[in-house]
Order: sequence, then C-alpha cells, then structure tokens
Amino acid sequence: MSSVNLRFFSRASRERWGGIFSILLILFSFAIGNAEFARPILRAETAFLLKEPPEFHNIRAIAVDDKGWLCILDQGLNRVYVFDDEGKLIKEISGKNVTEPFQTASGVSVGTRGEIAISDYGKLAIIYFSKDGEFLRQSSRKDLCLYSIAILKDGKIAAMTAPLDGGPFRLEAKILDADLEGIATRGSVLSPQQGNTVDPFWISPIWKVGGNGLLYYSHPVSYKIEVFDIDGQWVRDIVKDMQPVRITEAEKEEASKRFIPPGYKFKFSEYHSAFQSFTVDDDGHVFVQTWEKSPEPGGFMFDVFDDQGRQMGRFPLNVKPYLWKQCKMYAIEGIETGAQIVRRYAVEWENCRGKSP
Repeated sequence: MSSVNLRFFSRASRERWGGIFSILLILFSFAIGNAEFARPILRAETAFLLKEPPEFHNIRAIAVDDKGWLCILDQGLNRVYVFDDEGKLIKEISGKNVTEPFQTASGVSVGTRGEIAISDYGKLAIIYFSKDGEFLRQSSRKDLCLYSIAILKDGKIAAMTAPLDGGPFRLEAKILDADLEGIATRGSVLSPQQGNTVDPFWISPIWKVGGNGLLYYSHPVSYKIEVFDIDGQWVRDIVKDMQPVRITEAEKEEASKRFIPPGYKFKFSEYHSAFQSFTVDDDGHVFVQTWEKSPEPGGFMFDVFDDQGRQMGRFPLNVKPYLWKQCKMYAIEGIETGAQIVRRYAVEWENCRGKSP
C-alpha cells in the first residue's frame, strides 16, 4: 500500500536552509490558523478502472454512496460505470435502454435511497436508475441545460446549469426541486468566450455539496466561497487575503498548444484565478487547492478551513482531490498509458469523523 508524501520539507531541503532560518521559513509559510495543525495523511488503496478496453480517457464526474460503491461517468464513452467498494465492476449504464442511449451524459449523483441520477445536457434531462441499471424515471426541462448535479437529502437537486433563454451563454448554480423547477439561483457567470477569443486560464464557477448538507459556491476571481443551506439561504462566507499568482510565459506557451476552433484566438489572463478548486468532506472541512507550488515536486499547497469557515492550516499535496467521503479521498489520476483511473485513499486525520448527518 503506497503512501502520498505529505511532508512539509524533505531532509535535503531542511539541511539546505539550515537552523533558525529554516524554522522561520516554516513558521512564515505554513503556521496559519492553529500552530499545531495536524495535516492529513493519505494512503492509496483501491484503483477503480476498466481492466479491458475501452479505457477511461475523459472522466467527467464521480459519485460515491454510503456503502462505498462508486459511479464513474466517462464522457468520451458516454456511459456510467458502477463499481462496488472493492473495485469490482458491477454495471455499465449507457442510457434508458439499448434504443435510447444517452446523448451527452454530463453529471452523476447518488441519492439517499441509492438511486443513481445522471444528467444528460443533450436531452436537457436527469435520468434516474437503480443500482442494477434499471431505468426508473426521467425529469426534463426544455429551457435548461444541466451539467454537474448533486441529489440532496430532501430530494432537491443542486445543479450547474446553462439557461436556454436566448440570452448570452452563462453558467448558473441552481437549487431545483425534483421536477427541475427553480428554487434558488446562487451564482450566475457570463462565459468569457462571447466573441472569437478563448482564455484557457478562465475557471468555471464551482458548486459543491458537503457531507454536512450545506452547499458551497465560488467563482474564484477572488478568494471567496459562499456557503448556503439546501433552501439557498446564506450561511457564511469563507474569505482570505491572497497575492495573485502571475501566469508564466511557459504556461502560456503550453496552453497555446490546445485546440481552438478555426477563426478563434487565445487571449491570456495576466494572473491565475484566486485558487484552482476546492472540495468539502463529510464534516464540513473545506480543502482549497491554491496555485502555490508545494516544496515537493508536482504538488500544490492546500488551505484547510473548519466547518465554521476558519482557516486551520495548510499542507502540500501532489494529487488533486475530487471528493472526500467517510474518511476516504477519491482522485482522478492519469497513468502511463495515457488512460485515467480513479484512486481511493484512506485518510488518517484526527479531524476526520467521516459520518454524514
């Protein structure tokens, strides 16, 4: 069982800086919040993957139920694959039936009764299945495109959407009822790609559901995460002062290799967004992935906030969490063949209770 290296500094780094200066550097860089912040330790467990072709190459979303069963949505394959808690493939869901496949599967979530909900933005619908892949029902709206979704404890739905009302393209974080009627909108962001320019460093708004039953929204042009209850009522803000990180010429050069449609051109931002992403565990801890490189190669620094929005500390991590559940962390990772896997990590942390309310 391999371990992810979460040390603040390697032995060579400590020796290089030496003595008192090393201690001051550590205090300046990492002693935020509690001086004795006990950082999580992650140990790799099961890797969830297809053992025969086709392989995963475009994992769009994953969801985990209370028993540890995992759903993986690969948008390239346009299917959802259901694995048990030991990594055994149980079911492949490709649509309502063989004659009605998904058009463009875009999000997946598991409800409190074990139903698997899959959004299809091509069909403007959410389609519900049993764990065995049996079609149960479908809800749809002709004026709303549905991307990521999360089924809440009372049957409501948190969804990142794009209204189809004839206006400019925008992304909206919505709370919907079971029939997809709107309850609240808690974020609306115009796409920067209204003309013929593309900014590869623009980050979409983020809409997460914590295991504590609260909703978390941010469009990270600033370091601010808004917290709401499932009715859309404001609870608190998580904010932090930060220095923007300038986008390097090397990063721009690498980004310019991406495909853009003919007639379009790149327009680069001067600075990165306030942070890259964030995730929330069962206990309401918020893990924010910053743009600050970690001392160990290949990783970034993460800010950690408690369930009241107070910063507890920081730690380096060289994997990107997708979700935390019951003292486990799940990440989408690339492998040598170019394919993707989902890996599960055991979380050893004194603050992890891992029980959803």
